[in-house]
Amino acid sequence: MRFARQREQLQGFYAKAGALLLDSRIVRRLGLALGLRVPPVTTGSDLTAELFQHWIAPDEPVTIIGTTTKSVAYLIRKFSLTRVAHFAPAFGFETKPQIIDDCVEFARQHPARFVFLACGAPRQELLAYRMHEAGGLTGVGLCIGAAIDQIGGAERRAPAWIRAAGLEWSWRIAREPRRMGLRYWSNLAIIPALVRERFRTGNAPAA
Repeated sequence: MRFARQREQLQGFYAKAGALLLDSRIVRRLGLALGLRVPPVTTGSDLTAELFQHWIAPDEPVTIIGTTTKSVAYLIRKFSLTRVAHFAPAFGFETKPQIIDDCVEFARQHPARFVFLACGAPRQELLAYRMHEAGGLTGVGLCIGAAIDQIGGAERRAPAWIRAAGLEWSWRIAREPRRMGLRYWSNLAIIPALVRERFRTGNAPAA
């Protein structure tokens, strides 16, 4: 829905992405109910947890841009990490070209197989785009939102059974009713958007 509202600003960012992943179980279920072909759900938190639990060795270089020093410290302790490079840009950095350049240069000076951009959308997408355009960087950049806060323990995530039931949105609203309630309310516009997509494509129900 953010893309729909800010298409002119965001289209270039997403066009350069190596992969676009669906992170909403609600959207997947609505899409399937309408007969749309939708990909499986891969949330930033689940993907990031999988990488740290099974693919990133404790002594492997990891670069993190965004989130807080406290959250990164939790993450380091939890997975016994020894080579984490962390840079936390100032709030509102997306409007300050010099800070964006600093983020890009930090990633360049700290090459890693995985570069985690934990700044929230669309700031992290802007940063990924600028890194791509700058060139000379290596590894895979992942836009993961609050994943490190949740995995490291600084922010509590919904229990697994709530996530599996597709009710994580209710958990978030209960914990932050004002902020998250308004966000989810505004995103109800996804329903007519999916309906329009169904009639536009004429997709048959997914197998």
